[in-house]
Amino acid sequence: MSRTFPAAPADDIALRLRQAAARWRWWPVALLATEVVSLALMEQGLLVNAVGLSATLMIGLLDRRGAKVNVHYDPQGISPAFHEIVNAMRGLQRAQRLWFVAHEQAVTNDHQRKTNAGASQLFRRKAAHSDLVGPKTLVVDIPVPTVRVKGFRLHLFPDVVLLHGGGQILSLPYPALRVAFACTRTVENEQVPSDTRIIGSTWLYVNKNGGPDRRFKDNRELPIVEYGRLTVTGPDIDIDIVWQCSNVEALRAFFAALRGAGMRA
Repeated sequence: MSRTFPAAPADDIALRLRQAAARWRWWPVALLATEVVSLALMEQGLLVNAVGLSATLMIGLLDRRGAKVNVHYDPQGISPAFHEIVNAMRGLQRAQRLWFVAHEQAVTNDHQRKTNAGASQLFRRKAAHSDLVGPKTLVVDIPVPTVRVKGFRLHLFPDVVLLHGGGQILSLPYPALRVAFACTRTVENEQVPSDTRIIGSTWLYVNKNGGPDRRFKDNRELPIVEYGRLTVTGPDIDIDIVWQCSNVEALRAFFAALRGAGMRA
């Protein structure tokens, strides 16, 4: 049976989600018992198996229902700042591309610069997605702005920021986090999103003067584009999250909404 809690300080939401994730699941036990008994009974095993699988299915549904955490927010108690976050997330959803920057490395020598289109910074990114759906085990009566990438999710509630990754769930008040925004010049070697401004071009292999290095036959021209960059850090804890977006203005609006909700610059 699902559990219903008051809206709470959102630290409680993280605790309840952790408790729900750790909750004992009975359906594997039922499935194992069904298989053992059906094998032991031989001729009547098929009947036992059919009944046991049906029972396992029902137990699985009860397990799933019991793992749900229901949270109710009073609409009158939700601040205008959170509504701005929801609106900004809707704008971010319309962006053509959103990425999570997984790793960054400064270019430190001429060889790296010449063979990486003259870039001063190299990075590895993963495709990310934005939506208004919270954690799958949470039943909530408001939209939950969420940015997700494989293995990590950031959920925004009226009173807390929920970070979910690596099997851990952490909740923090907005003022515990810092947020920064910048427009960046990026050499794009993939297809340029339609909502991105092209501000120049370079070559895959580039000379010091910016021209193409003609020693390479497959040298091709690459666009330089303007992307938005959003960084969320935790000054007192080890959090450093970097997002990149093809739509600069959509990410800028999202940054402004986070600042309005209490994140520090």
